Amino acid sequence: ETPARGVSVMLNSTERRPTTTGQTNSQQRVTTDADGRYKFANLLAGNYRVTVLSPGYIVFGTTDIVRNGQPVTTKDGETVERIDFTLTRGGVITGKVTSNTNRPIISEPISLTQINDSGQQVPFNPPDGVNLRTDDRGVYRAYGLPPGKYLVSAGRGNAQGGPPGFGANRTYQRT
Repeated sequence: ETPARGVSVMLNSTERRPTTTGQTNSQQRVTTDADGRYKFANLLAGNYRVTVLSPGYIVFGTTDIVRNGQPVTTKDGETVERIDFTLTRGGVITGKVTSNTNRPIISEPISLTQINDSGQQVPFNPPDGVNLRTDDRGVYRAYGLPPGKYLVSAGRGNAQGGPPGFGANRTYQRT
């Protein structure tokens, strides 16, 4: 396996309690070194989650991008390191949204819904930094997706169509 250098790793507190020094357990971010190693040192006692932030990649074996981390409990002054993750390139869904006259629909929101093994629709939240809107050509691109089936929708209106709009604020029926 090749070490993943330059990857952001976050340590987020799962508690929000003030300490005697007035600090609160919150979050820290570090970057992996050339060997893929990282370290969070001199931590306050508490419960944390170590999470990898690597756009375009997912943590192997997880399907929930938001909760890909590992829980950890520390004592005052402890160091967290050597919690290893295996990254794999995520999937990509891309397409183009056009009007019935074949003109690109610009800045249109795109929604992804995951379809689970039972055929049930599960809301999907893209990773931070992924803007699911069409560009100036009507093209969208969702990347870093875990394996699975997805339903892709464009538009803001409901199935019967939203309120009519004009110009750039026009509302299109969700498709």
